[in-house]
Amino acid sequence: MTLEEHIDNIRNGLERRQFTSETAVRQGIINPLLEQLGWPASKTQIVFPEYAVESGKVDYALCHPPGTPRIFIEAKQLGKLDGAERQLFRYIADQGVRFAILTDGRKWIFFYPAGEGTHEERKVIELDLRTGNHEENTYRLNRYLKYESVQTGRAFVEIEEDYRDFSRQRELAQHLPGVWHRLLEEKDQVLLQLLTKEMKKVCRYIPTEEEVLTFLKSLTTEHQKEQVIPVPPPEPKPSPRRTRLVVTMPDGEKIEHPYIKDTFVEVIEKLGVEEVKALGISRGGIPLIETSKTPNLYQTQSGSYYILTDMATIDKRRDLLKIAKGLDLEGKLKVEIIPKE
Repeated sequence: MTLEEHIDNIRNGLERRQFTSETAVRQGIINPLLEQLGWPASKTQIVFPEYAVESGKVDYALCHPPGTPRIFIEAKQLGKLDGAERQLFRYIADQGVRFAILTDGRKWIFFYPAGEGTHEERKVIELDLRTGNHEENTYRLNRYLKYESVQTGRAFVEIEEDYRDFSRQRELAQHLPGVWHRLLEEKDQVLLQLLTKEMKKVCRYIPTEEEVLTFLKSLTTEHQKEQVIPVPPPEPKPSPRRTRLVVTMPDGEKIEHPYIKDTFVEVIEKLGVEEVKALGISRGGIPLIETSKTPNLYQTQSGSYYILTDMATIDKRRDLLKIAKGLDLEGKLKVEIIPKE
């Protein structure tokens, strides 16, 4: 049985209301799902039930090596998650776990304890196994909870990267409207000059400063009509992709992942990270591949290297084509940006 088929079974059970207690959630959803993800659920030093901490007992401690907790899972009865994150974070304190999960079997909420701010601000993502996107649920559970990925440490790298991505999205959504409003109020000259310059290219008339400002403020007013309240931080879910990055390797293998950066990284890994690094490709003066992590940059770890992924899809394509040329694979490596259906 595949993980997708297993999640289908859970969804069917949820719809038939089979899991009416916390015990049913543990035995009927959590334990089988962990086994499906490769965890030896019968080995209690690895899947440690009722793990004792100073403030009580957490329902599961997922351990690697045995007896050393890396992930906490707190289980609740279906529909009883409200306020439970406070209990989970009491358990997390001083334990050094890399991430934590709160679940009632249907909803799976992933937290990154080392993050900043409130419980909500340290939330990475919330999955819904009953009504959520099937591909997304499968992808995320494999990405964060596969036993092999926890053993290698890859799962912890992935969830930290995703936390930083979602945190960045929340902060941008919170502050961009205010910055835009301030630019308008202060009549930012760079903004006005840029718009005036572009207008010269397409129009016989050059707008005045006040005409440009009036137009920009009208856009802001129209937006406010639709969005009466201030823009809140977005839910920590990946934004829908309008395009796909599909790469055909010289041997005919096609590589495509739900997340474009994962496609980009896998292609580089298959071509050889060291060989690609030797080409000396950089973007904005920043090397594509470095041997140490650079603060405030979005990089994906690959062995002892860090691959820059903080760029638009079109730039990823350009860099892959540069790599192909540098490795004498020009014309043999096919890199396509395809609109999503």
